[in-house]
Amino acid sequence: MTLRNLTVEAIMNPPRLIPVVVLLLAACGKSNQYLTPQDLKNNTLSNASVELNASTPALSVQRGAVFTDNNAAFAHKLALVNRAQHSIDMAYYIYANDYSSAVLSQALLAASQRGVKVRLLVDYHSNYNRLDFFLMLQQHSHGQIQVRFYNRPDGQLIKDAVYLTLPCPENTARADCGAAKFKHITDKLTGKDLANYNSGGSGLFLSGLYSKKPDVLGAAIIEGQKLDLSQFFPKDNGQSGQNSQDLTALFDFAKVYWASRHTTGFDRWAAQLKLELALALYHEKLNPIMTAVRAVLPIGERPDEQAAWQAWQHFTDYLHHKFLLVDGQHVQLGGRNIEDPYHMNFNPLVEKYVFMDTDVALDLNQTSAALQHSFEALWDFKTMTADLDEVLAHAPNDFVVAHDNAQQQCLPQSDCYQKTFLQQNRQQRQQQQHMLMQQHAATYWAQAMPKTTESDYVIDKTAKIYYLENLPFQRQAQDKQRLFGAVHNQEGASGKAIHQVWLAALRNTCQQASAEHPQHIWLHNAYFFLPFMMLSQLAEMVDGSQDCRHVHVKVLTNSLATTDLGIINLLSRYSMKAFADYYQHHRHPEKSASFAYYEYLPRYQNRDGENLNRHSLHSKVMVLGDDIFIGSANADVRSLMMDSNNGLFIRDAPQFIHAYAADLYRKISDPQQVKEVTAHFFGLDLAKMLNEDKTQIFDLFRTLFDIPQPSEARQKEEAWSQAVLTRVLPLLQQVYELSSQGLQQHWHNENYQARFNAYFKFF
Repeated sequence: MTLRNLTVEAIMNPPRLIPVVVLLLAACGKSNQYLTPQDLKNNTLSNASVELNASTPALSVQRGAVFTDNNAAFAHKLALVNRAQHSIDMAYYIYANDYSSAVLSQALLAASQRGVKVRLLVDYHSNYNRLDFFLMLQQHSHGQIQVRFYNRPDGQLIKDAVYLTLPCPENTARADCGAAKFKHITDKLTGKDLANYNSGGSGLFLSGLYSKKPDVLGAAIIEGQKLDLSQFFPKDNGQSGQNSQDLTALFDFAKVYWASRHTTGFDRWAAQLKLELALALYHEKLNPIMTAVRAVLPIGERPDEQAAWQAWQHFTDYLHHKFLLVDGQHVQLGGRNIEDPYHMNFNPLVEKYVFMDTDVALDLNQTSAALQHSFEALWDFKTMTADLDEVLAHAPNDFVVAHDNAQQQCLPQSDCYQKTFLQQNRQQRQQQQHMLMQQHAATYWAQAMPKTTESDYVIDKTAKIYYLENLPFQRQAQDKQRLFGAVHNQEGASGKAIHQVWLAALRNTCQQASAEHPQHIWLHNAYFFLPFMMLSQLAEMVDGSQDCRHVHVKVLTNSLATTDLGIINLLSRYSMKAFADYYQHHRHPEKSASFAYYEYLPRYQNRDGENLNRHSLHSKVMVLGDDIFIGSANADVRSLMMDSNNGLFIRDAPQFIHAYAADLYRKISDPQQVKEVTAHFFGLDLAKMLNEDKTQIFDLFRTLFDIPQPSEARQKEEAWSQAVLTRVLPLLQQVYELSSQGLQQHWHNENYQARFNAYFKFF
């Protein structure tokens, strides 16, 4: 199997990779070192078992507060930074330079001038386009602010970038080009440290990849391989068909075609759908371009196909932590990124979404060395983190930024374009970022100053609070090796402490329930597409495998009308349909837990008669009987199999948990805010459900792929519709069938669960 032939079938039946975690587990068999023997036997969850999974011992807390109001959460975060005396440690998926974020960045710079040491870890994919901004923070702080990117390209990705931008060796036939290039790369790069290798073309390619610029990707391939594009385009009246329109089309189409062959999961699937739409509507125009692109992509057998397969499969393992630790003693975490939609309520500066989210803030009784060490373990994991000098070495952004600026200011191929492009330099760009930060901060204080700093809930003084993480390595290991994915029933050993505790807490809730003390489980989570081990745990709770008769399970999540990631909730509906069918046919009449499913209704903010803004749930909260988890982990397969995550597991806090659950009850009781859709899953058969969702599917994918409305021509309308249905409906049916087959026949089969999770981990 070559990289270009990677398909859904390959995901379901991958090469025989042996992740490090599997080798580690072979020695310990079926034992679980992350739960005590007593808890394993009794399906309980003691504090001792929680501590086996926690990154720290139980935190000694002076005060704990929970924020659901965006303004208050941001005001508290800003106050922590302004009070910092010694250190600030931060880890975020998104760190923007918009209005509220600029205010926080100014506070970080002010703290650095007081001598505070600031370490900021951000996700590579989400923040590469802001590289100049982070360089500015480092420069203006005179090194007191240090920034690193998470999930750097590994050696396999760099070798592939070299391959894609390398011409065929001289006197090599096209049919032998692929093998010859791989041999050249192997001979040249074997034994070298590839962490920051840049052959010129590879750096430009990676820059285009991380900045998501199709024309830069196309330029890297075309320039690197020294292609003569005229051979790929038809001649017209003796003149070459190569022109600026052809080049633009090739650049754009190269990205889509390349993504459809070489990216993974959702990016790959989305590109394939785009490709089919394009070919359905513009077949005659795109055919020669498609021939051109096929000719420049990797061909031939890979000598290192297993390592390459794994590298691309985990190319988008995100840093999904949300973490702020000040002076080792004050911490705030939860679901909020550093960006306006998480830090503002509706106001004139907010654009599309206002996220409903949940943060926890703790003032500890003393400095927590364990919390600091947990951050440093991730910060120092050089297998996946790169400082900004390293980013500039292997993926310099100069071309991308200069090209963008010239495109915005000038017409292509004009003197202005060339002049603007050549005038760009990094020092000027950083100064522009500083000025933009100041302007945004001034606008924030003038128009969006927060009006409240009060928390919504106070955590009981009696609470026991544990810090949990999903990590790409084992916390206890001295020599930390990167782990990929998770092994069922060994989530803790796979680095997935959050999911290990979630599963144990679900079982524990059933054990604690009684007629006198019924237990309630609330899955209040924005992106709900359960990994299979959690889906099968719910099955055990309804089919009599465990006595859960006094447990009430309620899911409260986004609807397709409120979510910003509709594909996740769309797929989840068909997994839930499979669970509903299993519930109806296998529910134990005495031992079963009850189950209900709710979705938020859209609530818009009107401006000048238009619905411009809307609420979208972003919280990641689970009420698990007498316990609660608040953090960054979504109830989806990606959070188990790919991304890093963190959160707090809180017990012995009855007043807080009761208050939070009571608020959820108020929400589901308000027909203007929430709609129960349990009957939708239980009452419709699959065919009717698919038919009902067709209209929503069209609207969702038009927005998702930025595809304009089809023309009035009936033929194009039908072609567009058929292309969508051809790709989307079979995928939805496959979600249902895999979920249904697994629940009915294989829910106890670890291999089946691994296949399910591997298939859907990208969504």
